[in-house]
Amino acid sequence: MASAQAPGAQSALESTLYWLPRTQAGVQPMGRFNGLGLRGNDSAPVTFEGLSVSHDNLLTAHGQGLDCMLRVTLPWFSVGTAAMAHGLCLAAVASTATHLQGAGFTHSGTQLRDLPNLRTRLAEMSVATEQSRALLGHTLRELAVPDEATPLWVLRSRMAALQTALQVTDLAMKACGGAAFSRHLGVERVFRDARAGWVMAPTVDHLADFLGRALTGLPLL
Repeated sequence: MASAQAPGAQSALESTLYWLPRTQAGVQPMGRFNGLGLRGNDSAPVTFEGLSVSHDNLLTAHGQGLDCMLRVTLPWFSVGTAAMAHGLCLAAVASTATHLQGAGFTHSGTQLRDLPNLRTRLAEMSVATEQSRALLGHTLRELAVPDEATPLWVLRSRMAALQTALQVTDLAMKACGGAAFSRHLGVERVFRDARAGWVMAPTVDHLADFLGRALTGLPLL
């Protein structure tokens, strides 16, 4: 899917959404994704050259792209990525709990779970995860019967989920110590993946600004 200014647009906000198959002549993906995290991602820059877009490829009427992005794309993208962030949190909690139960000190016969500071970190990870997941659950119920407040719940749930993913995966790295840097625990992977959501538009900074503008009576854009 891509967007472009509508024919005869008076501003950059008057856009049109359309789709093109990647195999169509003139659509040229520029390499493959090779990033810090989200290794299963298929994102890549794309250039369009010498092609035209037919009416069958339009996803919106001309000039209605922004409305579709705000009313359809943004809500579903937000709750979907929030759910993904919670999945990373749950994986971090599970991996950390398993490591604390299974690793220990040969000389004393104790396990990592016997250390109060590590148990505390795991508890904080679990509570933060469930708090944010509860907010997402509330948002999904709001989406089932939407009203004027629903967009704010969508923004809140995405912002909370992305912040929580950073917090929880950071605690997982600290709780698991040097072993967290090894790939056998899986903690370093969720730590890397959790960073992607923070900078993926709308970023956490964007979400905070949108919420602040809405709460003070300003338009979002």
